[in-house]
Amino acid sequence: MNGESLFERHTDSKTWVPCEVDLGRFRGQDIVLRLETHPGPKRDTTCDAAYWGDPVVVTSVRPAQLSRAERNELQARAREAVVAGQATKDVRCFDLEEGRWAAVALGPNGFVDGALAFGGGGQAVVFETFRMRVLDLPVGEWPAG
Repeated sequence: MNGESLFERHTDSKTWVPCEVDLGRFRGQDIVLRLETHPGPKRDTTCDAAYWGDPVVVTSVRPAQLSRAERNELQARAREAVVAGQATKDVRCFDLEEGRWAAVALGPNGFVDGALAFGGGGQAVVFETFRMRVLDLPVGEWPAG
């Protein structure tokens, strides 16, 4: 606020360095948020470099996550599609040949919180989810960039 610096870091790291700044005290206010890059403390720009990678402003409202009951229901729909060998309105089915099937039931965040089932001959195994990270941020979980 009024030129106040909220975060500053100088590093000689050659890899991405994640950081967070809590802007909660500005809730409900109009502010100007400026991301700046400067040379190091010696002001020598011959070898200095700096980059901002995917800055994200996250509100305090968390995205909807499946309850245990909703997750169980999603898994049941994937299992039923595999056992029947038939897609439904919201479950995609894939014929793996020789009586084997795969089914995908997407969750609110797509594949990362969906259900994946494999099976045949009236039996199925269902995977609840896959944990994915991009630049060390969880995909489909809070906080997701």
